[in-house]
Amino acid sequence: MYRDPKKVVEDISALGLRHVGYGIPTEFFAPFVSGACEVISTMTTEATVEDAYRWSLNLVSRILVRTINEGSTIVMKAINTNNAKQLEKAVACAPRGKRSMWLLDITVGTQSISPLYWSIESGSLESAKAMIRDLLIIRADRDNYYYGADDLFTRHPDVIKRLCADARALLPGLFDGLIWRSRLTQDGQRRVNFYIKHLLQDADGKFNKCLDWLCEAGGPEIMCHPVVELFSDLVWDGIANRFFMFGKCWFLFTLGLFIISQSVLQHFPESQGIRTSTMAIRCFIYVASLGRIFHAQLSEAIGDCRARRFIRLSGGIRIPAYLGMMKNAISFALMLCLMLMLAEEPIIWCAATYDPDAASKAAVAAAAAAASRSAASDAADSGGGTSVYSRAGPVVAKVVVNHNANLFTQHCPDGDVNLQVYEPVSMVAMLLYWTLILDLSVVSTRISAFVLVCGRTVSELGLTLLAMAYLIVAFASAISSLRVTTTKLSKAFPMRC
Repeated sequence: MYRDPKKVVEDISALGLRHVGYGIPTEFFAPFVSGACEVISTMTTEATVEDAYRWSLNLVSRILVRTINEGSTIVMKAINTNNAKQLEKAVACAPRGKRSMWLLDITVGTQSISPLYWSIESGSLESAKAMIRDLLIIRADRDNYYYGADDLFTRHPDVIKRLCADARALLPGLFDGLIWRSRLTQDGQRRVNFYIKHLLQDADGKFNKCLDWLCEAGGPEIMCHPVVELFSDLVWDGIANRFFMFGKCWFLFTLGLFIISQSVLQHFPESQGIRTSTMAIRCFIYVASLGRIFHAQLSEAIGDCRARRFIRLSGGIRIPAYLGMMKNAISFALMLCLMLMLAEEPIIWCAATYDPDAASKAAVAAAAAAASRSAASDAADSGGGTSVYSRAGPVVAKVVVNHNANLFTQHCPDGDVNLQVYEPVSMVAMLLYWTLILDLSVVSTRISAFVLVCGRTVSELGLTLLAMAYLIVAFASAISSLRVTTTKLSKAFPMRC
């Protein structure tokens, strides 16, 4: 109290404001202080210590009583009853222009409390529902219009997040209050205004995270609300669609190059141009595609590790939380496949055996072989050419299978061994690339719905296949235990007859 009186008084005031929500009568503080002083008197014989404790407790009780008396407004008393009619009667006493602040802010000294948030924390959802409905009613007099949406989102920028976490049932009422429908019709239609500014933009002019909070909370009935549909469509059509399609165009370009290098060029006759093109495309894949995926995975992993966001697998192994999403898990598997392909790349392993002078050496060997054949034909007339010609045969065969002169070739002893691992991994990487393309289904609602249904039925299909396998094994083992005695069945089971 003596060392930092300002901080202690603020803490005591905050405690008093919480007691306002608890609805504790102020008459109980004096007996509590008296009882505490009597307990202290039994623990010490020094009058100075007893007087010091009595003075301190009296000061704390006076601060608490003052805070409770100032904070015990008729709105807080109505919240404690959790009655919508009592709350409406209490708010009806508010002066013009102050109605919204009676529901959003109670300040005592430097401390403040929100009646709306307190009603949510205490479980008085009927009062909270009535407060939200009252705030989002448009009122007017001869001079001004009064609408509490601006005050609500200014006082509580994270109100959507709070409702998603603690009172999801209040979200439809909040979104309904952001819609104004005219009572007049024109050509069978009437005007409708949507007040969604605070759902798209925060107080600092930055993009609001309201859509992220709603997606994390889930709930199809909330996502299908007209307000959510409108501002999500605005976000998608105005900003997100452009960046999403740009990223997917880059991914499609990368997939096209990967198909050309792994599936198309492999079936062309091998020439220096084909080998150079294959090497250039694979370098692009390893640098651009693998580098981008590795950077994204590393950033997500570091972020989850710093925030200590982990998920635990069945074996007790903890992994970063971002891998819990199917898309991120597939990207991680694709990264591992590309890294393994880079490690087993046959072009890199065959680069060590490349000999730029192999062509001239092959020409010399061919000339020597031709000379040997000429000498063998000359010696054939004298009867001694068989042995010379047989010695020339291995020289010609060695010249034919020599690939050391081919730049960027994949055919060498080490390359042929690595191809046994490289080709299956390349096939898996190709499937993972095509799996990630399924994100493009969002451009069509019909295709997206089909993909969603397929994803939900995969688990059911697995259970069906498991049940079929169980029945097949059960009946097969049961039938195999029979001893066949008829002639017709003996042909099907000859071993048991």
